[in-house]
Amino acid sequence: MTAMTKWAISDHDLIQKDVVQILRFYGFTAQEEAPARIPEGGYGRTDVVGRKGHITIGVEIVDSGDVARDAKKLVMNGYTYKYIIVLRPSKHVDKILVDGEIVKVLDPTSFEHELRRDLRIPPTHPYFRGGLQQEPEVEIENITSSILQEIRDELYDIGLEMYEKDVFDALRIVYISGNLEVERRVGYNPAKKIPGEYRPKNIPPEVLAILEKLQLVDAQRVGTGYSRKLVLFPNERGREAGHAIVTETISKYQDELSRLIQNYGPQIWIVLMGSLSTRYPSQDDLYISTR
Repeated sequence: MTAMTKWAISDHDLIQKDVVQILRFYGFTAQEEAPARIPEGGYGRTDVVGRKGHITIGVEIVDSGDVARDAKKLVMNGYTYKYIIVLRPSKHVDKILVDGEIVKVLDPTSFEHELRRDLRIPPTHPYFRGGLQQEPEVEIENITSSILQEIRDELYDIGLEMYEKDVFDALRIVYISGNLEVERRVGYNPAKKIPGEYRPKNIPPEVLAILEKLQLVDAQRVGTGYSRKLVLFPNERGREAGHAIVTETISKYQDELSRLIQNYGPQIWIVLMGSLSTRYPSQDDLYISTR
């Protein structure tokens, strides 16, 4: 449960300037009081507008109450991402749907987190640290979380919960393989470093960065010359999470797996033997671990 900071209408200008600085920090051209169409007809203003390439950001800052008009204005002006920052929300509303488009409704301290989620900012990019940016106060609940819930919570805390499936899929592959090639050298000149010397393989770079940030894997470069590559290994925490992911997946498809085993038992065993043979060359070494 997050302890909400109390804001007043007198903070409007301060927050407005802070939003401008945040947008500029992420490479946007941003301005206050930008001209915009209004629902009543004619033209008025949007509190903050940011532009970078084909992406536009529209932000309205309101005291409290009905935000429907402001949501309509943001949609009318066609901003790519639309936010309403409410200083004194009377009730919790996290988004409004207008003509099929989503307008997010936030408190001031949540704006940067939502912006990073929408723009898919990688975890290696630092947060804006000026203005009103602050870590939310959190009341820790006295509950025991599973390792997967811990990872979900950590992804949410850094604004990257939309990568949950990508992270879990990648970690499952790393866990099952034991070691996974994630970069291969494609350009090699011993005399100088070549841009683009390594090419990603199996896992996108942004997902690799998240796995390392959450301390789920260890990475090591192996080989020489054109054979040099980056290999990923699950560490102790990664093995625990990988085991939980595989167990969760098996439980999810337990009925289907039971049917396949019943109908195709001998064939499935042949497939398993073949898939494990490169890692375990002799039958004496073959085993199936429950860990």
